[in-house]
Amino acid sequence: EYYHIAEELYPKDPIVYANIGSAYLKLGHNEKAKEQYEKAISMIEADPMSACADDIAITYGNYALCVGRLGDRNTAKKYLSIAKEKGYSKDSIDTICGELHLLKFLL
Repeated sequence: EYYHIAEELYPKDPIVYANIGSAYLKLGHNEKAKEQYEKAISMIEADPMSACADDIAITYGNYALCVGRLGDRNTAKKYLSIAKEKGYSKDSIDTICGELHLLKFLL
């Protein structure tokens, strides 16, 4: 509920959408999470200065986890690679790879 209030107050902040996506991901609502992450990523790609580097890396990593849970391993690998480029932590990448049964060397 609070994230949706933030969405109304800050409709151009991609991290608001990433946070909504994270809430849905935590609740197991992966399709809804995917929609929110895609909004965030679209905004980030349109304006890379719209969020700090750490938040961008986390958003890409969480999106990878989300699409991986939905069965799209190729997209998960693609976005994990982007997250890695953006500075996402090795431990987080390893955790996602473990959950999705991705071989780490495929990144």
